[in-house]
Amino acid sequence: MLGDRANGRIEMLQWVKKQPRTSGIFGRRSDRRLDDGRQVSQGLQRGQQVVLQGLNFLVTLSWYWLDRDDGSLEKRFVISTKPLSAIHITRLDRRLW
Repeated sequence: MLGDRANGRIEMLQWVKKQPRTSGIFGRRSDRRLDDGRQVSQGLQRGQQVVLQGLNFLVTLSWYWLDRDDGSLEKRFVISTKPLSAIHITRLDRRLW
């Protein structure tokens, strides 16, 4: 299941995690907090497994640079409920954009 930032609410992530044979890849805001209080944008490695605030399970974090229409770059953060490589998560999420 692929979803953008609006679909990546805590309730949705918990629902996806409970479904058998289902995983999800969702966009995240850069100011979203981890369980230890840091933001996802604060020096984490791509493919690192982290716990977001409000969740009780690990998610895999990745990011990529998205080319905007005005020529600027935007750093997009994505998470996966299934442990996947950072490159695989990024490729799947770029299909949305």
